[in-house]
Amino acid sequence: MVDLEKFKFHARIDDDFEDSYIQLLLDAAINYVSKITGVPNDENAPPEYDLAIMILALHWYTNREVLSDRGTNQVPYGLGMLIANLRTNWTI
Repeated sequence: MVDLEKFKFHARIDDDFEDSYIQLLLDAAINYVSKITGVPNDENAPPEYDLAIMILALHWYTNREVLSDRGTNQVPYGLGMLIANLRTNWTI
């Protein structure tokens, strides 16, 4: 399961300045990935589930604005592959 410390290690964030914001992103990513894949957020979730959450939360963290002068910030390609795999292969 992804927690704040695990995510901060993944994102290479050393300070505690934005912990409440990061936790909001994690909660939203967990909710999104769980709903779209049907995988429950528990200790039985496969490693791909945690990775999908971390990729999505990091994408949201680094691309905070919906619109930017750099154009559209698309979700990383690997996230789509992880979610497709979880949706296809998850069995309860």
